Amino acid sequence: MREHSAEFLQLLLFCVCCLSAGRSLNISSVTVPPWVEAGKSVDLGCTWAPPEQEIWAVRWYRGLKEIYRYTPSNNNPVQVFSNPHLQVDAQRSSAGSVRLLNVSLTAAGLFRCEVSAEAPAFKTVYGEKELRVVALPQQVPLISGAVGTYKEGDWVDLTCTSGPSKPPALLSFTLNGWPPRLSHVEPQVVGADEDGLQLSSLRLRFVLQRQHLRSADAGGDVGLGGGGGGRQEAHVRCTAAIPAVGYEEAADVVLATTARFVAAGMDGRTSGAAGLGVGALCSSWIMFLLPRLLDWARVPRFSSQQFMLLYRGPERWLVQ
Repeated sequence: MREHSAEFLQLLLFCVCCLSAGRSLNISSVTVPPWVEAGKSVDLGCTWAPPEQEIWAVRWYRGLKEIYRYTPSNNNPVQVFSNPHLQVDAQRSSAGSVRLLNVSLTAAGLFRCEVSAEAPAFKTVYGEKELRVVALPQQVPLISGAVGTYKEGDWVDLTCTSGPSKPPALLSFTLNGWPPRLSHVEPQVVGADEDGLQLSSLRLRFVLQRQHLRSADAGGDVGLGGGGGGRQEAHVRCTAAIPAVGYEEAADVVLATTARFVAAGMDGRTSGAAGLGVGALCSSWIMFLLPRLLDWARVPRFSSQQFMLLYRGPERWLVQ
């Protein structure tokens, strides 16, 4: 009889232990955003089960340093600890929820939530997650090196710069909407400024050829020009992206060719008028028009020799 009683007590004790283990304190979730922009606010969250479990304290740590404590049995349950890297908003923090203000780049790190049960268990459980702080570029990327006009065969040498940021932006070029040849793009260069932020630059170099150009007057068709006198263009775009945080900005530049003056004769060659220099062409018009204007104004007409002397300089104005 005593043996059966002992076995029953052991079984009862085992069931109580199993029931106690099934209802023991544990962390349900720890909520930390994967990233936050520097200077912004962020909310951290911590929940536990069973929810009716009496809690002695909830603590939040950044690394090994405590930044926040919630003790429900105290008259002032919220307690905030100073930290050089971040600021806790005590007014908007309660229980397992904590709001951080004006997050700096140095606030990034591992955040841990610890929950301790009330007596007699005093069991402590915890969960942790990492917070990343990013600094996004404050302006669109800058493309430098473009000149006013180009012609076929000219070297194009462009540099795209983005930053400062953290992490560094990834830069890429497109030419008329398509990636350029890999041989035309140099490896991206990443530097650092005095604040520890990173600046990215990418260089594009190629010879401008007819297949790069499209007519500005033909709806953007590529390769239409080269033989005509219309304006030809090539469009270059630089894109700066930080994929982890969904950041993307772009800048554009237009490489324009000079519109050419063409006056073709019947045999297809350039006519004599088109081949004249600008000064010679103007002189021909002056010699043609000025005698007629003088005749119309009833001014004594100069001979051709006198007119040439007159035209060649003020020192021969008075000519007999």
